[in-house]
Amino acid sequence: MTSINLKTVCLALGPYRNLTTLTASLLFLHPRCQVLNHGSDRILPNPGVNFLHEYSAMKFNAFLKQFIGMSAEGRRGRYGGSITLSHAFDDGRILETYKERFDETKIKHEIECLFWKESLRVSRFIQQHNINLESIFHKNSQLRFLMPMRNPVDCALSNIKTGHGNELVQDDIDLKYEVVLDAVLREFRWFVELQENFPGRFFSFYENSLDRNTVTQLADFLGIDPEKTWVDDVISNYNIRHPYEYTQEMKDCYFSLVDSHFDKYPAVGEQLAGMLY
Repeated sequence: MTSINLKTVCLALGPYRNLTTLTASLLFLHPRCQVLNHGSDRILPNPGVNFLHEYSAMKFNAFLKQFIGMSAEGRRGRYGGSITLSHAFDDGRILETYKERFDETKIKHEIECLFWKESLRVSRFIQQHNINLESIFHKNSQLRFLMPMRNPVDCALSNIKTGHGNELVQDDIDLKYEVVLDAVLREFRWFVELQENFPGRFFSFYENSLDRNTVTQLADFLGIDPEKTWVDDVISNYNIRHPYEYTQEMKDCYFSLVDSHFDKYPAVGEQLAGMLY
């Protein structure tokens, strides 16, 4: 029997290939966090559960019910379902850690936080429908948004390699490096602007800065206990690979775009520039 004492509902935002699957998997290692992987086709077009559009408490509650049901089943890919079906759980360490803590359980016995990992499609829905988040925040104290910040060049190159860039840059069939990188940084800047306006509702972290203090801050943001075992699990399973090599031209393009997009946020620009190893 599942006990639900919901404190927060958090949605991922930003481009794909941006550490969202890894982040979602690490959150699912928390004993009171339930995670849904993808599934936007079953939620966003449904006016009865898409609470972002014409928000109501009834829609929000319907979303919660559908979320929990979907997160216990499903399949890999866009259809979505349990995060345990995602590629992050192909990593033996995360799967082993999860089974050690929860065996084969798909729905936590106690749920205090829900995390929906459907970043780009949720971002696009908010942007394209001009969703008034401030209005929703006035009516709902539980809603949060999260975005990891992967090395933007790696994020862009991964989007090109996997073809996810077609959804990120809908008007550039060739997926040129400069265009995809620009789109990644635009998503980052959009989130930074929202975070500045609603600091208690938006949380981000840089790929190269996830330490115990950041994990504790994330737990506080989500209203869950930063249990030592969970924090240890996050740190030990946070494994970032750097599979790409950069030309000097690629680096110069990156630094130029960072300067352009984050001229009003020099601290963020400095952090992003420092991520190019």
